[in-house]
Order: sequence, then C-alpha cells, then structure tokens
Amino acid sequence: MLLATHELGGEGRPLVFVHGNGLHAHTLQPVAAHVTDRRCVGVDLRGFGHSDAPTTESFHWHTHGDDLHETLDAAGLIGADVFGFSMGGASAVIAELRHPHTFGRMVLYEPIIMPPPWDGETPAFDATLRRRFRFESEAAAIERFGSKPPWSTVVPEALEAYVRWGTRPDPDGPGVVLRCDPRHEANNYRAGGSHDTWDHLGAIERSVLVLSGGEGGAAGFASGVAERIPGALFHRFPALAHFGPMQDPAGVAAVARTHVGA
Repeated sequence: MLLATHELGGEGRPLVFVHGNGLHAHTLQPVAAHVTDRRCVGVDLRGFGHSDAPTTESFHWHTHGDDLHETLDAAGLIGADVFGFSMGGASAVIAELRHPHTFGRMVLYEPIIMPPPWDGETPAFDATLRRRFRFESEAAAIERFGSKPPWSTVVPEALEAYVRWGTRPDPDGPGVVLRCDPRHEANNYRAGGSHDTWDHLGAIERSVLVLSGGEGGAAGFASGVAERIPGALFHRFPALAHFGPMQDPAGVAAVARTHVGA
C-alpha cells in the first residue's frame, strides 16, 4: 500500500521521518525544523494521518514495514536515512530486515522492539478505546489533549500539529474528529509484541543510533536493541520520556544530526 508522504522542509539529502502509534508525520515536524540542511520527508503509516486503513482489524506490524518499502521505492527514496520514533522506529527496522538497503543511516528513538515473551496485552488497548474522539473545534481538542500527559509535556508546535493534521471535519455534525480510528490505534498497541524483530536484530547491516529517554517503559529495552545490532550506538536523554522528540526537538535533532550528518 502506498502511504501519504509530506515535505517537512529543508534541502539536501533526504531524511525520512516515521512516527509512533496514534500519531502522524507532522508530529515530528518540530524535530525536522532543526535539520534544515536535509530534505525532510514525513510518512503517515497505514491508518494514521492522511493514509487510509483498509480495515480496523488487527494486523501484523510487518505490514508497516512492507508499506514503508513500497512507498519509498515509488517515491525514489530507497536508501534515504531515517528517523523512526517508537512504532515508526520498529517499522523502519522491519522494513530493513524484510527489504535490505531500504534505508541508509538509521536513528531510532525508543523503537518498540521487545524481547520475548510478550502476550500482546497492554493497558493502552482499553485506554485508547475510551479516548474522546469528537471535539467542538481544533482549539477544544488542543485544550483537552494539552491538559494532561503526555501532550502537556511537549512543545506547543507538536501538540498543534497533532491536532491540525490529525483531525478532520466531523461527518455527523459540527466540530472535528480524530483521523485515526481508536480501534486501529488500539489494535496497533496489541500487535506491538507480535513481531519477532528482536531475534533478528543481528542481521541489520546499517549504521544505527538508538536514542532513549530515562528509565521506564520503552526506554527499558532500548539499550538492548542497540546491543543486538552490530556496531550500533546508544544515547540516553535522562530528562526525557517516551515523547522525547516532541519534548525537546532541538536537543534530539542535534544528537540525531551527529549520526546522519549533512
């Protein structure tokens, strides 16, 4: 499936941005804004942002990897460097494993690549299904999301981009609704442990930098991801959490640029 792509600014060699679950390409634009010497291209994964999802049923994350490869191939971006966040980082690794040389250098912020065993159950599944879906306006959505973590911890530009590019007019009345169906997001949480990527990290032949926030959550296995990829580097931001790229886009971009260069 061909995915929606977006020019996020800059000029030079392409750098592809791949977002986390429930998000879309423009939530990483604050990071791209600090990489102006690269042509920054954002990708909306299947069912997120402006990319459709044929179904809201659960599917394997291999689908995201295959979609990424197909989209970059069609866009003439095979071999581009990549910044992948959370599910986006895992999807980039899956694409590289299934289609070698999809990417050049890789920067992965807390990729969701976990050691087995994992039964696929997560509190995020039920919480996502309970999330408010309709809002009176974009402003109301920004106020609602910005009132509590994790969105209360990010820079204003990231929250505004999440709402602006992640909502659409409500087809059943005034106001806006989230573009991402909560069932699709929830099923992606459940599918996060269904891939065996952890066991195949040793086959990655790209130059990789793994980034992580402080301890806890996905940070708990990020260093293990780096240890299993031959020659991979690891950098921790102790003051940041899982939404680190949106909490300190300048700081994260600065470290990422040391790896991908100009």
